[in-house]
Amino acid sequence: MKGSAPVLFFCAVLCLTGCLFIFPLQKDKMVLAKASQEPIQPIHKTSLSLYSAGADFLDTPFIRAFTSLDCSKISTFFTKGIGQQLQTHAQSLAPQELISHHAMAVLELPNAAAVGQSFLDSRFGKTLNDIKWHTILQRLKIKRSLSQPLARSSSSLMHLLTHASFSQVFSRRLFLAQLPALPSLFGEEQRHPLMENQLFILDPGQDDPEKLLSTLLTIPQGRQNSLKYLGLTIHTFRSKRKPTLYIAKVGDKIILSFAPKSMKESISLYLNHLFQRPNNLLLNQEYRGLAEQKTKETDFFFYADLFRLKLHFSLLFAQLGSQKSSQKTLNRPWAAGVRSLGMYHQRNNKTDELKTLVRFSQEQLDPFQRHIYSTPPSLSQSFQEVPADLVLAFWFNWLEPRLWWKTTAAHGEKEERASADRIAAWIKQKTDMSMEQFLGLFGKNFSVYVAEVSTAGFFPVPRLCLSIEIHDRHKVEAFLQEIIANLPTRRTMIGGVPVVSLLAAQGMLQPSYTFFNGKLLIADSREQVEDILLRKKKPLAAGKEFQGVDTNLAKPANLHLFARIPELVNALQELASWAGTMIAVRDHRSGSTSKVLVDQVLTPILESFNTYRAIGIRSATAPNELIIDTKILRTQATTP
Repeated sequence: MKGSAPVLFFCAVLCLTGCLFIFPLQKDKMVLAKASQEPIQPIHKTSLSLYSAGADFLDTPFIRAFTSLDCSKISTFFTKGIGQQLQTHAQSLAPQELISHHAMAVLELPNAAAVGQSFLDSRFGKTLNDIKWHTILQRLKIKRSLSQPLARSSSSLMHLLTHASFSQVFSRRLFLAQLPALPSLFGEEQRHPLMENQLFILDPGQDDPEKLLSTLLTIPQGRQNSLKYLGLTIHTFRSKRKPTLYIAKVGDKIILSFAPKSMKESISLYLNHLFQRPNNLLLNQEYRGLAEQKTKETDFFFYADLFRLKLHFSLLFAQLGSQKSSQKTLNRPWAAGVRSLGMYHQRNNKTDELKTLVRFSQEQLDPFQRHIYSTPPSLSQSFQEVPADLVLAFWFNWLEPRLWWKTTAAHGEKEERASADRIAAWIKQKTDMSMEQFLGLFGKNFSVYVAEVSTAGFFPVPRLCLSIEIHDRHKVEAFLQEIIANLPTRRTMIGGVPVVSLLAAQGMLQPSYTFFNGKLLIADSREQVEDILLRKKKPLAAGKEFQGVDTNLAKPANLHLFARIPELVNALQELASWAGTMIAVRDHRSGSTSKVLVDQVLTPILESFNTYRAIGIRSATAPNELIIDTKILRTQATTP
């Protein structure tokens, strides 16, 4: 008996604790409180031994009353105690604790209904909804094995978004997780390996999860049934033409999935919290580090495990291609060293802002990537030097021509290496320099400016101006003189700077170049060079639309981009139309198909982007991290 006293003592303490915190056995709470204090007091008497404390504990009226209960009451005691413990435990769980540590991608929406309604109300959403996809897929002769799942998925999504109970159910936090599907990709265990490894977790917050579940169960279509798993009820909705939907209330969260496997894994994570340290998403350091960057204004957060995603997509592409191309796909490094990605969106009165963080392990990067990700940010005056009426302006300091050349020579295809050899031979002939020596004349700062995109002709033509940093003006100028030696030219001074113009088409076209502020400017017209040198126009950095999407031009960066969206949309529409015409000239049957695609899909979708006026992008490197800030200016402000 003495040897078992500590065990009995421990068991009695557990029973007492459960009784105190779960439900009262005595009608009078004061009597219960008094009875519960009796075994506690002797435990804390330091003068008593463990054995004597246990003996005193077992001799209290409370324990004597408990041991006199029959077996059925003791069973009820433990059942209710465990149930109450599970309920208390469930309320403390975060939704991420029901998602596997190895999730490839996770999308968090603080208010899923608001995002869905915003999509339906947007011009882009209305355009997608108005397109007659079934007819188009038939005319494009897409296989039924591909077109039918697409049509069903689209139909199911629209049914959900337009359901009367959608806003009532989904006006709360929702997590969408893509779990790994490697066993399915290798063994073909599932028909839809990606979809069948998706998980949706709805967080009721302060609302009653039972009521929310009852409302949710009225939305899905199909024959409803239910099954039990580890004591929890899983509701199923089966349909011949749609994937089976599984819904369950797990603790105070509601889980949806398209396969029992992912649902059961989430339930197991929930139950394992009681007995062991589970391997859930909150223990994923990459996810936690990126999730901590969220702000109160973030209306969606997206996380991606880029290592796993790269592996999965390479396998998917390999399965779609031939054996030779599949092997090439699998052998490709696919951005080695890049680890994870986080995206944070917030909607303001006039703009949409998207911040992207890409994290990497620098020691695992190849030389070209290491150059990109380790180049320190710098200040650029490029956007202060060009006029405000540009359609597009782009600057970056990642050029490093010699490294780009080495990468092409080392990893290019046979045809690419042959072309590189021919270019190197031509440079040697013209300059008596090796390719590396020649490329060493240029620096890392490079800019592209587009004054307009002319759509008056058969093909949309952009008016371009290029700017590249140079280290040796005299050698670069000597090279250019060698190139244009036998061509008609015109040499003028603009703002005290010499400008050389080629006279093409009897002088109607005058592509020009000059050296300015340590850079070589090459433009397809003399007017563009004049705009930069004379600065008679307002600079781009002072323009109203640029300032509307300014992502902090005054801060050091590695890349800046500004573009006017309507002008780009118009150019892309013209380009798509031209491409369709060229296809029709070569093949009448293919031309008919391309016309359907251009007229009924591409053109309406591109047109929907005219709700935006301009876009600004800034990118900068930090230790083991790449930061990309994007701001888009809308044509109309958000209605309060």
